[in-house]
Amino acid sequence: MKNKSVLESLSNYSSANYRKHTSKNPLQRFLIKRFHNSIRDLIIKAGVSKILDAGCGEGLAINEIINKNNSSITGIDISMEALHIAKQLNPECFFLQCNLQTLPFLDNTFELVLSLEVLEHLKNPQKVMLELCRVSRLWLLFSVPDEPVFQIVNFLRGKNLKYWGNDPEHINHWSFKSFVVFLQKFCYIIEQKQSFPWTVVLCKKKE
Repeated sequence: MKNKSVLESLSNYSSANYRKHTSKNPLQRFLIKRFHNSIRDLIIKAGVSKILDAGCGEGLAINEIINKNNSSITGIDISMEALHIAKQLNPECFFLQCNLQTLPFLDNTFELVLSLEVLEHLKNPQKVMLELCRVSRLWLLFSVPDEPVFQIVNFLRGKNLKYWGNDPEHINHWSFKSFVVFLQKFCYIIEQKQSFPWTVVLCKKKE
C-alpha cells in the first residue's frame, strides 16, 4: 500500500472498514488481496479511467485498486473523518462529503461507478441504485458480503458472537444469487464473481 506512513500515524483510529483493510491476520490479508485483485481485473475489463467510488470510506480500496490503473478518481462518503484520511492516502484524488441518495453530479458524469461493501448498510438501497445509475455513463461495479457464508465465517472465527456472526451494521443480507437478482432490476449483468466471502458484480446500466 502507498503512503504507509499515513496508516502508521492512525494508531488511535478505528472503523470496521479500516480494521478489515489493515488486519495483520495472514488469512484475512490473503482474502482482502484476492478481493482487490478481482475488483482490479473487472475495472480493467471495463476499460475506464473516470471513476466514482461511492462510499469510499478511508480510501483504502482506492489506494490498493484504482490508483494502479492511472485513473481519475472521485471518492464520496458521509464521514468527514474518513474522507480526511482518504485524502491523505490519495492526495491526487478528489473527495467530497455527500449523501448517496442525492448525488451532486450531472447525469452520465462517470465512466464507472464503484460501490464496495456499501449497499448492505443502506436502509433504501433501491433509491441509491437509481442515483448511482444516473451518474454512471455505462459501467457499475458492486460488492457485498455473500450471505449466509459471511455470517457463518464471522461466527466460526469468534466475531459478532452476540449476533450469531451477523454484522450489526448490515441491514441487507444477500446471497450470491439474490444480489444478482436485485441488481438486474437496474442493470445488465456482465460478469459476476464469488471472491470468498464476497460477491462481486460488474454491470452495465439500463437505458
